[in-house]
Amino acid sequence: MKKIISLVIAIIIVNFTYSQSTNELDKKNGINKFKLGTSYEVYKKDLTFIMTTKETGCKMYKYTGPNIVVLLGSIYEEISLLFYKQKLYSINIYYTNLLDPDGIKIRKRLTVLFGQPKSVNLDNFDWAYRWTGEKVILGWDKVSCNSDYKPCVHMAWVTSQAIRREVEGGEF
Repeated sequence: MKKIISLVIAIIIVNFTYSQSTNELDKKNGINKFKLGTSYEVYKKDLTFIMTTKETGCKMYKYTGPNIVVLLGSIYEEISLLFYKQKLYSINIYYTNLLDPDGIKIRKRLTVLFGQPKSVNLDNFDWAYRWTGEKVILGWDKVSCNSDYKPCVHMAWVTSQAIRREVEGGEF
């Protein structure tokens, strides 16, 4: 009986810790000064247009504003912002010269902040991790060096769940 009670308590503690972590992710609702759902107008003076996606009509911009020297404890190469219907949908941070080539330092930092990630297998990625909240999804990925898209890049990204559902639902 004591073992069953101990097991139940352990499960409750793990679930409570996990939900606190993803709640924290949802509270942040972005990275640094970039907040998901914010109007394009807030950032437009600091953006350079990159492309419009054919599938969704989302517009991608490179952030060119005042330099944010360090994100997630490391120096980044580039930030791109993706907008859907003039709302910030996704924030992408690219790292090319990490001192930690396996990205373990950043993954550990994210795990301390948001709990254990889910490891996912994706084509063109050496590895990919996901932290999924109710409002936000956070990813930490390593693009394969064989990929046509930003080969050998480490990428952190945050995406709005609500806008993602809208985009994937085809509501244009």
